[in-house]
Amino acid sequence: MEGGLIEMEYTIKPDKHELEAVKGEIKEIIQKYSYSLKVENMELNLGWRRFEKDSNVISEDKTLTIIINPNKDRENLEKKVLRGLLEIEFMGKAEYEELRYNWQEIARMAYVRAREANLRDKEIEKSELENKWSDLKQELDNESEEFDENLYMNAGIIAESIGRVYREDNRIDKLPETRKSDIIKTGDKVFN
Repeated sequence: MEGGLIEMEYTIKPDKHELEAVKGEIKEIIQKYSYSLKVENMELNLGWRRFEKDSNVISEDKTLTIIINPNKDRENLEKKVLRGLLEIEFMGKAEYEELRYNWQEIARMAYVRAREANLRDKEIEKSELENKWSDLKQELDNESEEFDENLYMNAGIIAESIGRVYREDNRIDKLPETRKSDIIKTGDKVFN
């Protein structure tokens, strides 16, 4: 110890190797789907949190924020990144700048799930949803909140079914242009 200075030991995380590995995974996912996604001028932010349960993806405007827990398996990372990219794609095509009503959230979810099913060649399971649809239909005019647990619990499966109709009719690209009446008409067709 010269001059009374004590060298402090420290580690900065993520280290270069960890960061490059995650960036490589994300690049592979984006390249895998880039042939069929219409997303331009996107910004991708990478976060690093050891206390997250799993990887998390948040999309807003043309920004995709991916939060990684390096200690957890990233098996769902591809699905989450793809869904985030599809949310950005939807908003780029939508006739509205923000999601203000629940029916707009359902249109977005339906689009994302239908496009995801096409891109991942995955069939969406059909469930008994008549009661959920009836309840949710009453809430379509409600203003969309930051996070509405009831909406996300019920609407996800319902949106998959509505998205399947658009997918089977080769009309997925029409979902960003839908109106509330289109969501109701399709929901009634599926669940009644």
